[in-house]
Amino acid sequence: MRALILGMLLTGAAARRKKYSPGWWPEEIRNTEISLRNPKGIWWPRNAGLQPSGRVSVIKAPWETPQNPPSFPKSTLSTVESVDYWGGTAAKVAYGNTMNTFQCLRIASPEAAAVVAAFHAELPSDVAGLELVTTAVSRLVLRHTADYGTSQLEIELGGPRTRQHRRGYFVVWPATLGATYYYEATAVAPPALAGALFPGSDGRPTAPSSAVEVVLRAAGTFGSDLKLVLTELRIRRAAEGAASPSDTLVEAAEHPGLNVMSFNVWNTNPPHWLYAGEAREKKYHERMDLLAEVVKATAPAIIGLQEVRYDQSLGGPRGRLQMRHLAERLPEYRHYGYIPAMSYYDPRAMRREEEGPAIASIYPIVHTEYVLLSRDLGDPERDGHQRACIHAVIDVPDWGLVDVFTVHLSLAEEARDRSVRELWRAVSDPAQSKGVTQILLGDLNAEPQERAMRFLSGLEEIDGETANFTDAWLAVHPEPEPRSNVTWEIDEALTFPSDAPSKRIDFIFVKGKGADTVRKTWLVGQAPKPGVGRDAEADEDHLGMVHKESKLWASDHRAIVTQLGGFPA
Repeated sequence: MRALILGMLLTGAAARRKKYSPGWWPEEIRNTEISLRNPKGIWWPRNAGLQPSGRVSVIKAPWETPQNPPSFPKSTLSTVESVDYWGGTAAKVAYGNTMNTFQCLRIASPEAAAVVAAFHAELPSDVAGLELVTTAVSRLVLRHTADYGTSQLEIELGGPRTRQHRRGYFVVWPATLGATYYYEATAVAPPALAGALFPGSDGRPTAPSSAVEVVLRAAGTFGSDLKLVLTELRIRRAAEGAASPSDTLVEAAEHPGLNVMSFNVWNTNPPHWLYAGEAREKKYHERMDLLAEVVKATAPAIIGLQEVRYDQSLGGPRGRLQMRHLAERLPEYRHYGYIPAMSYYDPRAMRREEEGPAIASIYPIVHTEYVLLSRDLGDPERDGHQRACIHAVIDVPDWGLVDVFTVHLSLAEEARDRSVRELWRAVSDPAQSKGVTQILLGDLNAEPQERAMRFLSGLEEIDGETANFTDAWLAVHPEPEPRSNVTWEIDEALTFPSDAPSKRIDFIFVKGKGADTVRKTWLVGQAPKPGVGRDAEADEDHLGMVHKESKLWASDHRAIVTQLGGFPA
């Protein structure tokens, strides 16, 4: 009898799983599914018995190391999985380290064909219109381990899906962090397109005399809306050893200047609780229009972005990835990379957001990777989010290769002190930084007088180490007083918050070529959009930035821009 009852219970559980597990995910693009069990009351992935792969902090795409696919701590799950849970309350599932391998797909296979078609649909129209010849399609395959020491992601299970399932039927929405598929193709770009893809040192399109053979590399994953999320796009000249912009030197001429920007885009604000549905989307896209205007008016060659999100609460034809929204508005920046670092999950709405740094450039990106920063899991209140730094090597004409590192540091001081040492080791490692210039930029969540910032400027040691960056702001300006009441400092020097600036927490640090020739550094994005919102009549009536009557700023941070001068390499 006991065996019969047990069999009936197991059959019922399987039926519920089969009935309620989403079946709409296309089989040919399904990456991996996760199911849970309950050994001794501990919830963990079924394959938790795998040994930890070990922490590897530098993450490379498969085309960077084709002979040695990397293993690294990263979660890239693109399916929705239903889970039976009998505890009666919400539970948390912490995913530890992951063992990843890349599988090369047969180009003629149905899966590869579906992936290639999805990539083509997301490429810029002029690039998608080329005769692209697929040379490689890779898929990232995940295996989870029980390595709690390098846990990157924590997902909270939601409540029962329906009131009829009060016995504990839950739905889990795993996060989609990073890229699931990698695509490479070759094409011949006509002169006009090649000129736009490979502009000159002044940022203007060049005029090649003939067509140029190019290699396109793209990375992405499939979101819960079944659309490809394009997380990276870069195009380079195909011929090995062919003249690149950085090989073309101008004799005895000074470089016109390399403009670099750091901009925290304030994720997908305004929040969904302030505006509902279409009203929120309208307000968000209005803000993105303003942000794009700020960038276009400045026209930097390279932009480091922070708080870029994939947001399930957004929808419509423009999709849910903020990087796509920016790419649509800033088509000049044809080369970009994005890596989510942290994930937020709303169990009631069964909605998730992912957030991380990005780099966009008008010049070709020849290499990308990212540094996964350490995290104190014993301090979830202050160090609750995973942080990552994206690194791109950019081929700047008449200058040379430039290493750009973009990061958004923790709110916890101790975490920032750890992170700046890890970043300095990455920047100063010749195996990673191969350019003539290294630039670290971002929202560092620290003021200049704090130890982490003094470390980066070479003014203070941490555990016997120190860096030797040049702070691009201090190269041309004095340090503003925190919470200053001096008009110029409020208007032109402090970066946060935009409506009432009191701190300088957005930085551009430079090392190598250009560090001694910072021509100018300035802030942009100070002014709100005219005619939107109302002015506060008094300090006690200050509306802030998250109010239905607030003025509309491009972001809650001002952008910082610097121009580096230099002579040909």
